[in-house]
Amino acid sequence: MGFWTPMRKRQKSALELAEANYVKSDAEKRMVWKLDMFLMTFGFISQVIKFLDQTSISTAYVSGMKEELNLLGNELNFFTTYFNIGYAIFLIPSQYFITWFRPSLYLPCLELAWGIVTCLMATVKNAKGIYALRAFLGAFESSAYPGMTILLTTWYTPMELARRMAIYQAAQPCGSMLSSAFQNAVYGTLNGKAGLSGWKWLFVVDGLITIVWAVAGIFFIPDYPNRRNPRAFWYNDQDAALALERNRRWRKAPSRPAGYAALKRVFLSPVVYVFAAIYISMNMSTAGASYFNLWVKSLKVYSVEKINAITLSAYAVNVVTLITWGFLIDWFPSLPFLLILEVSLQLIPNIIMSIWNVPQGAKWFSFYFLYVPSSYSPVSFAWMAQMWTHDAEARSILYGATIALNYAIQSWSGVLIWPAKEAPHYSHAWQTSCALIPFCILMIFLLIWVDKKYVKPKRDAYALAVEHEPEEVQAEEVGSATYNDEKDLKATPGPVHPTTMPKVTYLEA
Repeated sequence: MGFWTPMRKRQKSALELAEANYVKSDAEKRMVWKLDMFLMTFGFISQVIKFLDQTSISTAYVSGMKEELNLLGNELNFFTTYFNIGYAIFLIPSQYFITWFRPSLYLPCLELAWGIVTCLMATVKNAKGIYALRAFLGAFESSAYPGMTILLTTWYTPMELARRMAIYQAAQPCGSMLSSAFQNAVYGTLNGKAGLSGWKWLFVVDGLITIVWAVAGIFFIPDYPNRRNPRAFWYNDQDAALALERNRRWRKAPSRPAGYAALKRVFLSPVVYVFAAIYISMNMSTAGASYFNLWVKSLKVYSVEKINAITLSAYAVNVVTLITWGFLIDWFPSLPFLLILEVSLQLIPNIIMSIWNVPQGAKWFSFYFLYVPSSYSPVSFAWMAQMWTHDAEARSILYGATIALNYAIQSWSGVLIWPAKEAPHYSHAWQTSCALIPFCILMIFLLIWVDKKYVKPKRDAYALAVEHEPEEVQAEEVGSATYNDEKDLKATPGPVHPTTMPKVTYLEA
């Protein structure tokens, strides 16, 4: 049936029906609970910290940085541009590296580096210094979101994933909320202490929190089901066997180091370009929400603390709606249907703001409503996870390429579409957002067709191979977790579990 089939009558796939009828054992429920407690917790808090670091530049800009550093032009746009440049350049290589190195070491090292750079933001004397540090910050943060997305899509089944992706996405507005709350706190307690302004203390506190939390990742991230982290004290042999069995049940390919063939499979496929068009247009059509605080400041009736509090309330709306969408996902006929619904809802605030000469109450409504249809990012990545279950290493590069293209576009589009010197009334920004929405919907329909024609046959072939074709079995040691690495596991191996790797020739094509 098509994805327009009424919600309660939608025909589920054979795997969905099998999973719905499958009764999890107590051991599997405990393993999923532990994944939520450790992997999800680390990812959520890291994402809160990442977005706290990312958005603190905007909060600092309206809280004293602009006046202290004498920023008079489009410097705020260029702060984002340089961050996006570093992010876009390093993102695809980073997603390639994460398939080769242990995520439990790779991701915390990157987080440690961006924590140090964040602390250094408090030492800058001019805009050029911020440009340089923002570029490094973007490079080090580039694998945090897509890297954790890969881990979530690897460990959770499709029936568990979309909801957790929505909750994980809620970490971003939580970080923005904390940014506003922190700025209010530092004005009251740390402003002027040790000769530092309040906005500088925000960077120092952000950076120190980042450095401390990076250490937790060494023990909280379990790496991959077929490549276990021996430092994950909470993950035992039974969990390892269950994780491998769950992936085989859902016909999910095991994680392997990506090579040149994986790069070819991604960049010679139309999926990456159509999906990137969807992702970029969705992000650009909601970009107006990022300039809410500048519009509030332009009213010239609120103090700095009040502006931050108003921004905080908008992020709170975003958190509530993200979690709500996450729990409502199962009620929608399909993930593409949900994407089309959310993108269509974005027309309402963008049309109102395009008119501009409307009552001030309508503008307040529009800015807040931009945060309501907000789960398009986790839903789109969950859709890709369902589409590319057969090719884990290509899926990692696909995520990286999509987000890199998004940041590459945003590195210059913000200056052209949302120039800070035009705030709060932008000449063509809201109209651009309106035009991108029907384009995005058209691309979603195109991707449905591309999946049916190019990807689904490969996905079905892989599932058939897992079930019927001869298998080559790669043995994996899953001994008791220690604080040592592979050498100790080889010295005292535990029980051996097979990782199914079907001989499917198209995977190498």
